[in-house]
Amino acid sequence: MITGFSLLIYLVVSLLLNDEAIYLHTPEITHFGKFNKLMENQLSEIDNLATLMLKPYDNFTKLQKIWNTKKKFRLLKG
Repeated sequence: MITGFSLLIYLVVSLLLNDEAIYLHTPEITHFGKFNKLMENQLSEIDNLATLMLKPYDNFTKLQKIWNTKKKFRLLKG
């Protein structure tokens, strides 16, 4: 469920930033076996991203900064 939610977050960010992604690929950090091993601070970053995405138009600049500076949220793996 959490992995699916992470994928949903990624897809919404991709659409908001007008980025075309291949939907068979997902962020590397959400792959099976990796997500369960994330540290508390990494999960906190994902929670922060999800909170910002609750109001994407109000938080567009912050979301764009995350997209441009946090490679782990853009790094796809199939």
